[in-house]
This record gives sequence, C-alpha cells and structure tokens, in this order.
Amino acid sequence: MYSLSAKKASITGDDLKKDKTIVAFGYFDSSQNSLDGRAIYLISPQPVFLYGKISDIDRQNYTVTLKDESGKENIIDIETYTRTQSVTDDKTLQKSGFSRLSPGDTIQVVGTPNAKEDNRYSAVRILVINSVSTTPQTKP
Repeated sequence: MYSLSAKKASITGDDLKKDKTIVAFGYFDSSQNSLDGRAIYLISPQPVFLYGKISDIDRQNYTVTLKDESGKENIIDIETYTRTQSVTDDKTLQKSGFSRLSPGDTIQVVGTPNAKEDNRYSAVRILVINSVSTTPQTKP
C-alpha cells in the first residue's frame, strides 16, 4: 500500500484508521461482495469540491478568487499539476489552462486545503462550465 501525501511510501494495515480516505484497485468478487486490493492508496488530505464564479484573477501569483453562491470567497492556487478543462457548446470537454480563465467564469474545483489558510486551496482539477445549462430544456 502507498501513501499519496508528499511522497510514495509503503504502509501497512495498521496505518488504515476509521474516517481515512483510500483509493483501492484490485479484483472485485461479486459472490462474496469483497475487493481483493492489489494497490491501496491513502489519500491525505481529503480532497474538497468547490463551485462558484471567478471574482478575481492574480496572474502574477497564479491564483483565482472563487465566490460561491453564499458570497464566501476562496483563494484557489493554480499549481503546475493542475489540470484545467472546459465544457464546449456541444457538451464535450476541451483542454484549457490558467491563461484562458476570466472573471465571471463559472467553475468547479477539486482541490486540497492549505494547512496555513482556511479559505485557500490548491487546485488539482478545474472544470469551466460557462456554457452548460443547468435547467432542463424541452424541445417542441
């Protein structure tokens, strides 16, 4: 088993505790409803999911300020490993990047919390969803 924190390291069953997040790969036995784990990853810190509109962009420090529906603002750090995609008009995904982000864009972020600041996160993935309609539409 491996830890996905700062570095790859072997862990044992004793390292697994209640309320820890893991990702497991292996063979599922439906007759016994069990997974024979071949690789188990301990996820730390737990990822967070954020949604809102970009209210500000700091192009020198590679951050965006994300304002959610309640008005709360979070700072999102764009890292070298951040993967950014946008949804196109025909609802397919297109590779994007920090330079294409704009104030007013609606985005979803998967990130990890910053240990020193409560409202700051490092983005793992960003999905720009400006063109996606969230209301059901009927066709005549």
